[in-house]
Amino acid sequence: MPELPGAETLRGASKMKRRFVIGLTGGIATGKTTVLKEFARAGIPTLSSDALAHACLRPGHPVYRRVVRRFGRKILRDQGRICRRHLGRIVFAKPAERTWLERQIHPAVIRQLKSFIRKHRGLVALDIPLLFEARLGSLVDATLVVGSSRRSQIARMKRRDRLSDKDARQRIRSQLPLGLKMKRADYTLRNDGSRAALRSGVRALVGRLQEKGLTRE
Repeated sequence: MPELPGAETLRGASKMKRRFVIGLTGGIATGKTTVLKEFARAGIPTLSSDALAHACLRPGHPVYRRVVRRFGRKILRDQGRICRRHLGRIVFAKPAERTWLERQIHPAVIRQLKSFIRKHRGLVALDIPLLFEARLGSLVDATLVVGSSRRSQIARMKRRDRLSDKDARQRIRSQLPLGLKMKRADYTLRNDGSRAALRSGVRALVGRLQEKGLTRE
């Protein structure tokens, strides 16, 4: 599919559904959060599956208790909170443990995504980093993939998450190749330039969808 700006068509858009769900995905540290915020600024209902997953790891949640039993209190920090950086090092180094963790978290996240979708009409944007990997395409009407160079991804992870170069590359390898995701997407955005350029691309997409009547009752 052509990259925005410039993409003019979207599979299924001509059906003019009362609800149209965009599934936002991409690689680690490609700019998905910035894109989701731009949808929200345009008045579009948005939800981040990462935020839902983080909530599952808070004290008191059933998933939290299972995770602590599995990995021990060594993953805890002040006030019994799970250190996601420590947990991440464990599960990204051991694929079997990462699979186990995802099986605990995904059902709870999917239930909340479905509930959010049912409550809204018009255009809805969901940030689902593992949309393709977890085969969650049935939740959305179209996909938007945010991509960037591997060099940009690594630089952002090292700055944002304080990861080593080795850990950053390991996390990139844990997901489907970004190029493959972009080929499978209905829309793509590149994030190797300025933040202003990225925001402009999102606004262009929102405008096209609104012109098609997807946000009208």
